Amino acid sequence: MGKNKITIYQLPADNKLTFASINVFMKNNVKPKANMYNKVYTFEMENKAFKDNGFKKILDYIFQKFNFDHPSDYKGRSLSVSDVIVVEQENFKSAHFVDTFGFKTIKDFF
Repeated sequence: MGKNKITIYQLPADNKLTFASINVFMKNNVKPKANMYNKVYTFEMENKAFKDNGFKKILDYIFQKFNFDHPSDYKGRSLSVSDVIVVEQENFKSAHFVDTFGFKTIKDFF
């Protein structure tokens, strides 16, 4: 079975929107875009994990993993509000903003 590529993006620490909710982005008339972010980590997950657990559960798992059980080679900060998780599945790429509660899909991240 194939794999999905997962990439975590984080804003630079000196960006005024680091740790800001999507509502704060909107109030500042800013759309999250890849060129604002640093790509901090990429890894692969089996497609079966997505099929068996559902997309939201996988995003929740990634959030937990990158808050409490970082991989040894991970150099980013703990996953938090304003970070973006990008999932590449075969010919489809989706971006998910880590918001105050849950995730918001970003249509024009790239």
